[in-house]
Amino acid sequence: MIATDMSSASEGTGILFNLDGEVIGMISSDIWKDRGVRTANAYAISDLKLVIQLLANGASVPYIGVSGTAVTSGIQKEEGMPSGIYVIDVAADSPAMAAGIQSGDVICSVNGEKIVSMSAYRKLMLTLKVGDQIKVEGKRRGSEGYVDIKFDVTIESKE
Repeated sequence: MIATDMSSASEGTGILFNLDGEVIGMISSDIWKDRGVRTANAYAISDLKLVIQLLANGASVPYIGVSGTAVTSGIQKEEGMPSGIYVIDVAADSPAMAAGIQSGDVICSVNGEKIVSMSAYRKLMLTLKVGDQIKVEGKRRGSEGYVDIKFDVTIESKE
């Protein structure tokens, strides 16, 4: 993510250029929703290259409908959370929702591959194909602490 101090409209989108005229990001209104601050934030173009390649080749972009943030080592120590991706939101009618993934879950691995950052999660998701069945393992906070959770999720396309 690229954070700026440029103001933007609530649904503002666009392209972010550096001083050499190179595209470095795509501004999106869905980054950090409901923050109460209207600054333009962008997805780094380096993180979008795989998506652009898929779309340019007529392929679908794999999607399960989870947005989240990495659980840092500081949060792990302070909050006693497991390592992984903390699920902030699950899109309505998404494959993740159908599988039972909920906000507050921590995704620890996908198909046996440990997940420790959103970047690693996104890159792994982009290697999958629409229709693939994946195994998502994680932790959910219960009354006695975190318990193991497992889901079978079928990859869909967001388009």
